[in-house]
Amino acid sequence: MTRPVLLGSLVALGCARTPAVEAPPPAPVALQPGDVSRGAVLGRKLCTSCHGRDGRGHGEAAEGLDPPPRDFVRGVYRYRSTPTGSLPTNADLARSIIVGLPGTSMFGFGDVLSAQDVRDLVAWVKSFSPRFDQEEVDDPIEIPAPPEMTPETIARGREVYEEMQCAKCHGEDGTGSGWASKDDLRGPIGGYFRPRDFRDGIYRSGVRQQDLFRTVVTGLDGTPMAAYEDTLPPEDVYSLVHYLIDLQRSRGFWFWLTHPPSWYEPARVVVRN
Repeated sequence: MTRPVLLGSLVALGCARTPAVEAPPPAPVALQPGDVSRGAVLGRKLCTSCHGRDGRGHGEAAEGLDPPPRDFVRGVYRYRSTPTGSLPTNADLARSIIVGLPGTSMFGFGDVLSAQDVRDLVAWVKSFSPRFDQEEVDDPIEIPAPPEMTPETIARGREVYEEMQCAKCHGEDGTGSGWASKDDLRGPIGGYFRPRDFRDGIYRSGVRQQDLFRTVVTGLDGTPMAAYEDTLPPEDVYSLVHYLIDLQRSRGFWFWLTHPPSWYEPARVVVRN
């Protein structure tokens, strides 16, 4: 009975040490409506030990997990393609199921689930929150193609980092050691959060430039990380992204970014509603 738990822990630890590597995604996975009852059967096998049978994130394996498992009942999701305050799309939920969240105990199930399984689990996850019955899901934000990363865009990104006062939480060196992090940062719906260390190359919502763009623009709902959709023009967002990527060079990850070893396959998926 301990082997699956041990394997899951090893997979999660492996994700936690994986630096960001940009790679082209595979073919999309279409998402038609799923079967809630079939998703519940899968959920009881794969999800309730952490997320609980009631979906509130208090399963028997949840104690000590950092960050704690998602509370499905709240219906508040950090990793979305939709504007701040909006519900995630089916594709957003599917991506987390398929790829997982690197750096956390939530690893991806893409290798063990069929496309229909994913659709059914998405339907089951949504069934916990009344928000999905009461609110319309906003359209995903537009993400333009990334420009070439140059010394000039990196320098501009450093300026944006200073102008937006990112160092207040993330520190001058991007390690998450800003003065605001000295006190516990509390999110708007509870919980405490540590600012991201940009130098470790671990991004839970994807490692491509477009993924980092999305996180800056949409923010991370339920945390102190605000959305900058109405604050920064797209070119400045990408400059900031280039600066964040450049910070990884100081930790020796630049070789990884340009020459990933043959045994390493980054988690890649593109899904649509």
